Amino acid sequence: MATVTPWKQVIRAVLCLGILFGVTRSYAEEALKEGGIPEGATIIKVMGQVHVRPLDQPEWQEATVGMVLKAGSRVETKDDGKATLEFYDHSLLALGEATRLNLAVDAAKNAAVNDDAVNDASQRAFSAHVFEGVVRAFVAAQKDKQAFQLRTPTAIIGVRGTEFLVNAVFGTTTVIQIEGGVHVNEGEQSGEGVLLGPGEMTANTRGRMPMVPVSLKENPGLEEIRTKLQTFTDSDVPADIKAREAFREILSRWYISYASLLTDQKRYEDAETALLIAHNLSYLDNVKSETLLHVANIHARFRNDPKSAFLYLQRIMRDFKDTPKYESALFQMAMVMNAMNEEERSKAFLVRYATEFPEGVHISSVKTLLWGQK
Repeated sequence: MATVTPWKQVIRAVLCLGILFGVTRSYAEEALKEGGIPEGATIIKVMGQVHVRPLDQPEWQEATVGMVLKAGSRVETKDDGKATLEFYDHSLLALGEATRLNLAVDAAKNAAVNDDAVNDASQRAFSAHVFEGVVRAFVAAQKDKQAFQLRTPTAIIGVRGTEFLVNAVFGTTTVIQIEGGVHVNEGEQSGEGVLLGPGEMTANTRGRMPMVPVSLKENPGLEEIRTKLQTFTDSDVPADIKAREAFREILSRWYISYASLLTDQKRYEDAETALLIAHNLSYLDNVKSETLLHVANIHARFRNDPKSAFLYLQRIMRDFKDTPKYESALFQMAMVMNAMNEEERSKAFLVRYATEFPEGVHISSVKTLLWGQK
């Protein structure tokens, strides 16, 4: 008996839904008859509030099952909304709540519709730009030069048949591979990117290369994160705003913990990426300041780069003065100034620390350093 992969099982279920709701293949069939590659999709499932803006139409409309969306159309799920899109080759995109997506347009129309749209879409079966939200992709095997490509504000994901999850929020992208493999690169494709295999995760933030792939099995907490992302895209599970907000903090804390491991392994570039992702994900000022302090310490202690450390410490002192990490940032600023041979500025920060934190945890060191600078 032939083995049925999970994504094939999903496709079979979707086909049943298509019959149940009367979904047709007319758009895809017509495009194929004309010798073209259809770049749009059919909405096969809707839960809650989902809006679409079809190509060349200025007004948003309520999404309905059976609606055909051509390339250039936009889809937006609200806080209580989810949707599933099917493409002509039976590939699927399951959209979680609070997700915004743009179906690709051909290169000639990019400037008119979306500056960030995928280039040369005629060479692909379909492609899309996820501006924000959670998407689960079930991609059927693609022919040569027709690989599915998905873009986020920070990454490009290219595949030829696979199942994976994408979480794109607040200038970060997390990709979790379930089956098959994908290639993930930074948004401007400035480097070689990384290859992601089954049961692996990678992530990046704006302007930074994706991290070296991480095994879900070897890293506690990642399996839970995968399960939660799958739940967010499951249209049979009601949307939960509080659960989604809590998930961001869970994911942020995981990245902070993983950054500590990476630092111990002397993988400082990936550690900094993980910390900056955590910074962007978190709602909490305490967490944001914590991540910046860790990044500053990496530059000051391990990368011999006090100037970069200074910039991160400056952000804490400017934007997060009311957080507990401000005190440590002030002390570290004095140390960084000393490393940059800025003795007067170092002394000024030491005096400031002694004034603001006369009983602070670093006060003994501050007094010793001030005495030595007399």
